[in-house]
Amino acid sequence: MDLLDSDPTARDSCAVRRINTLLFALLVVGTLIGCHSAPKEEPPAPATLAFEKRLHDNGSVTFRSWNGKAHRMNSDTELTFLPNNVAQMLEWRLSVVHYDGTYHLDRDGHITASFDDYQAKWPVTVCELQNDTLLLRPIDPDAGYLVGQQGATYIPDRDSGFWPFRMLLGDDEQKVLQRMHQRVDAPQP
Repeated sequence: MDLLDSDPTARDSCAVRRINTLLFALLVVGTLIGCHSAPKEEPPAPATLAFEKRLHDNGSVTFRSWNGKAHRMNSDTELTFLPNNVAQMLEWRLSVVHYDGTYHLDRDGHITASFDDYQAKWPVTVCELQNDTLLLRPIDPDAGYLVGQQGATYIPDRDSGFWPFRMLLGDDEQKVLQRMHQRVDAPQP
């Protein structure tokens, strides 16, 4: 006869030790798993949060080249970012050209956009928060811009002022959106 069979107190004490050992093992395993979990994601950049808030509240975020000033000659570009990663671009060249596209906004504020039928690769940009507005700048500081219908000539920016693009508000943005809707709704040849 075993001691555990004859002494109920010893049997209970042994069961408690086994339960405590099992709980301790589970605690150790849980701690180890917690220590080796995936690294925490960085929170979104303030500019990313501001962009997303503007998109949510307004339904669009629109930027214009030349720090937001309309020159209306052979070099203005206007970009609008819409929900569901839809992007549109207007280029003021010899005539106004409209491009449909898509974009992706990263947590760090980088925006990758591409446009159908646009002959050049649009540069990856970063969204920056400046006071109460947003700016877009190319990641590549040597990024230039295209001049002429359908990208005829590439000109390095070199502080000419094409970059940064500045976010438009109010009537300025509404005029761009109306122009884009006119271009989208126009009969295509």
